[in-house]
Amino acid sequence: MKIAIFARIGSVFSAAVFGTVISFNIAAAVYGLDTTAGIAASVEHSDNVGRSVDNPQSDLESTISLDVGVTGTTAALDTAVGYVFTARDFKKDSQTDDEVVDGSARITWTPLPERFAWDLTHNVSDTVRSNALADIPDNRQQRNIFSTGPNFTVRLSPVDLLAAELRYIDVSIEDSNDANSGVDISDTRGQNGDSERQIGRLLWTHNLSAVSNFLAKAEYEDVKADADVSYTRLLVGYGAQLRNGNYEIFIGANSVEPETAEKFDASVIQIAFAHDFGGHGIDITLIKEVTDTSLGFGASNLHSESFNPRDTNFDKFSIVERQRADLTYRNFLICSVCTIRLLAFFDNQDYKNPPESQVPGSLIRLGDQKLYGFSAGLVYAISGDLDLLADASYELTDFTDDPQELELESTSYSLGINYNALRNLSFGLRVSQTTRDANVEGFDFDELRGGINLRYIFF
Repeated sequence: MKIAIFARIGSVFSAAVFGTVISFNIAAAVYGLDTTAGIAASVEHSDNVGRSVDNPQSDLESTISLDVGVTGTTAALDTAVGYVFTARDFKKDSQTDDEVVDGSARITWTPLPERFAWDLTHNVSDTVRSNALADIPDNRQQRNIFSTGPNFTVRLSPVDLLAAELRYIDVSIEDSNDANSGVDISDTRGQNGDSERQIGRLLWTHNLSAVSNFLAKAEYEDVKADADVSYTRLLVGYGAQLRNGNYEIFIGANSVEPETAEKFDASVIQIAFAHDFGGHGIDITLIKEVTDTSLGFGASNLHSESFNPRDTNFDKFSIVERQRADLTYRNFLICSVCTIRLLAFFDNQDYKNPPESQVPGSLIRLGDQKLYGFSAGLVYAISGDLDLLADASYELTDFTDDPQELELESTSYSLGINYNALRNLSFGLRVSQTTRDANVEGFDFDELRGGINLRYIFF
């Protein structure tokens, strides 16, 4: 007999996760850190859970998740940790039951201020494996990015600072289902996008004023993967930290040396702009850079909280030149009880060594592609404890390197309510409709989904 999801979670997460929560809370008391923890559960019914064009299956999906967070700064330690542990169960086994983790951690130890520090970061995400296929659990992978290394700084003058950074980064990618199957994947590095890299970076900062500075940066990155590659980047930039916003721009050149192809050069542009106008605000990010499908933009150091790297297609390590632009607008002034959020993005991906993987059972070739998207969200406060939530999105993906010229056009709409029953307890209802149209047979689908959710905040 199939084990119920709550029993599974009890056995898998109870001791480890709740023990972690308690440890975090004790650490907070000892070191003066702030901790958060909450638990959430949801039950949703789908009329096409596999998002199939010709074999729709209905199923009931149950999830339970626990989120924990620790933030704070002591004399020598700066900490920001936040993870969400989630388990999914499908009543009819239409998809594989799994447990996934999303979140990040950054710990900076600074024993010698403005001289020496050590950074340790970790980022884990449950991401779409191939954007040519439907976004379902069986088409997802867990990507872990672990980075650590020292920072050395020297004050050259009252307005000049020289910094040297060394980083070791390990990227490991595994199917979400493999992570729970016990399959040994330790010897598959590079075959599914895994990589190791060492980075050396030199940064000169010249303060132009109390809030702005000029920067010059040189870095070398050596990547070990299925096909080794090295990057050499030279950039100059300008940054400003103002009361109502942040501005950052870098421009430069990137020299790329693949192990199995000729060396080539490309330009680099990194722009982040955020401004709060009082009641409404705007975020703009623009990146043009040669990277690879293993790391993508997942470790971007741009100071933009709204930036979503949307990295995908990890099946094979590939070098790719990406041009990514995001525009986010937030408004709290249209009415006194509503918040509106608008997002538009563009992503052009030019593969230098196109992935060989194809969509199973078709002639689709996953290579160069262009993505365009737009989304809008509304939160309307019906009362002090009751909110109406509405979202709509549109996305067009054009596989420009595909002989069949595959185009995918996706739309999604959702409507829900959220009720804060108690100070720490809330629950909600949600219904959504997702549709994808394609110019190649076999890629269309429609899905209607609806369900309830519950969330409790411990502290």
